Amino acid sequence: MGVGDLSGTEILEGLMDIIDSWPGEKTAVIKPEDRHLRFILAVAGYPEVEPSTRPFDMPLSGKSTHCLSVSRMIDSVVGMHHNTSLRSSILNNDLHLRSAGVDRFEGFEVWTEPLIEEILEKRPLSNSDEKKKWEVLSRHYFEKKGDELTLVVLPEKK
Repeated sequence: MGVGDLSGTEILEGLMDIIDSWPGEKTAVIKPEDRHLRFILAVAGYPEVEPSTRPFDMPLSGKSTHCLSVSRMIDSVVGMHHNTSLRSSILNNDLHLRSAGVDRFEGFEVWTEPLIEEILEKRPLSNSDEKKKWEVLSRHYFEKKGDELTLVVLPEKK
C-alpha cells in the first residue's frame, strides 16, 4: 500500500476497524468526550489494541501493525497547511481546542439504553449477532442545530 494508492475510503475503513475493535465498552455507547479521544488516539497510532495495551506494547501483533499502518496512511495525506500531514492537522487542531478550553461536546446526546433499543427495533436485526448489531449502531450519530436534534445514519460499509 504505497502513498499513491491511498484512498479516503481505505483510511476511514481503517479508522472504523480500529475504533470498532477497541477493547472494553463499545464506542457507540460511551460519552462523546471518550469517543472523541478514541478517534484521536486512533489517528495518532496509539489506540488500545488489548485492555491497557498500546501498539508499541506488542508491536508484532496484527492489530498493532494495522493501527500503525492506518496512522501512517493518514500521515501520508497532505494536511491543512503547507508541509503538514492530515494526521498532524487533526492532532494540532485537537490540541488547540483543548488548550483553548472549547467545549466541543455541548449539545451532544448520551446514548441511553432505550435509545439503543429504539434504533435496533427499527432495523431487521432479530437474527443478527451482537457484532452486527454494534455495526449498525456505530453508523448512527446525532447532529444538533439550535434546539433541533437529528439522528444521522451513515451508509453501510461495502
